[in-house]
Amino acid sequence: MTIQIEHTKDFRELARLNQSVQKWQHENYPDTFKPFNLNEVTTEMEKLSADEHFFCLVAKNENVSE
Repeated sequence: MTIQIEHTKDFRELARLNQSVQKWQHENYPDTFKPFNLNEVTTEMEKLSADEHFFCLVAKNENVSE
């Protein structure tokens, strides 16, 4: 198993990764968090990633044959 840590501004990937978190938040705190909407989250992630101070790391687990 190889884990890679990557810096990313891929707002589409970040929006998709956010789905499980927002789903859990909505299920557990429905008065605070709304249901996940990919289009809305993608739009917001695009705005965030355009900021020069935006920084995000993603850990990826890749199976590598050795």
